Amino acid sequence: MGLIIVVDDIRLSADKRAVHCGNTDTAIQLFEESLSRGEEIDQLWLDYDMSETRGIGWRTTIPLAHWLIENQQSRTPLVIHQIFVHSRHNHAKNLIGLLTPYFAVSGGTLPDSMWWEQPTEDETRGQA
Repeated sequence: MGLIIVVDDIRLSADKRAVHCGNTDTAIQLFEESLSRGEEIDQLWLDYDMSETRGIGWRTTIPLAHWLIENQQSRTPLVIHQIFVHSRHNHAKNLIGLLTPYFAVSGGTLPDSMWWEQPTEDETRGQA
């Protein structure tokens, strides 16, 4: 069974098998580690907007999408079976459109009570 990775600065998956990345830099580091070990990713859950990190201001997961696409085109590709974009942000459709030519992508809003719970400080990996 491959990895389940959640890239979200606020929510965690209710699935305790999931690895949570609180920012895009940590996600890229995890992807590089997975690639070097030959691991596949079963599910990648992406939020669109990431709140302020280290005083830089609002961020999105678009840079992460560009990294994933570059990886697909120029390196040994990281195997990702399904990407889910979960966001209430209006521009999440841009992220879905960017990734769709390269990956199986689904998108939409998920009720917080259904799949997500607030992370505790100990559970949040990579948040500074």
